[in-house]
Amino acid sequence: MSSPGPDVPAAYPPEPWHLGGSMLMTLWRVDGSDLRREVDRYVPADVDLVARGRHGLLFTAFVRYEPGSVLSYDELLVAAVGRRGVVPFATIPHIWVDSPASVAGGRALWGIPKGLAEFEQSWGEDGAGRRRITATATRDGATLAGVRAREGAPLPGWRRVPMPTAQTLDGRTTFAEVQALARVRLARAEWSFPPDSPLAFVGRGRPLFSSVLRDMTIRFGPSRSTGGDA
Repeated sequence: MSSPGPDVPAAYPPEPWHLGGSMLMTLWRVDGSDLRREVDRYVPADVDLVARGRHGLLFTAFVRYEPGSVLSYDELLVAAVGRRGVVPFATIPHIWVDSPASVAGGRALWGIPKGLAEFEQSWGEDGAGRRRITATATRDGATLAGVRAREGAPLPGWRRVPMPTAQTLDGRTTFAEVQALARVRLARAEWSFPPDSPLAFVGRGRPLFSSVLRDMTIRFGPSRSTGGDA
């Protein structure tokens, strides 16, 4: 799994982080017991996971943060959907990047249990200007997840997408403000999760919809923490 584990000894930028790039994301309905097993240790006590009957909701995403960002790197993440009162939050139980600075900063600033992985991503366009996306993340030679996707119809204009996070890690709880601005296109995505991947439980769920965030800018932070050394 991507955590827990020792901090990666790398310097990282102070918050907030300003990042730009592209994201392919899919919303899943997964078994509630699977979701709780993976997420409970990272969910703050006053955040409730969003459930539909015996099922919960989560997102998977491949992300490419491009040069011009405070850090440029590739990322694979799983984020469970929860709420604190009426305010929605995401709690991230699994996440990998190819930047030691991102690992160290994600853990120290926001309690996000990042680990290191290797990535192959292609975001080429076809003759109609629609992106065809392939991405794979591996760790120590073992595949974590892969996806093949094709963009569909665009939604009009620019979209603001709030993505605040709520995380508990090493006895400290952190709530971070996260805002994204992007052009959004619907997408068709086929994900694959090997049976020995820590994300195999996602593949037992049902994908509900996929989208691509183009020309995306994200502001990650500021945050506030309680407990631990905060």
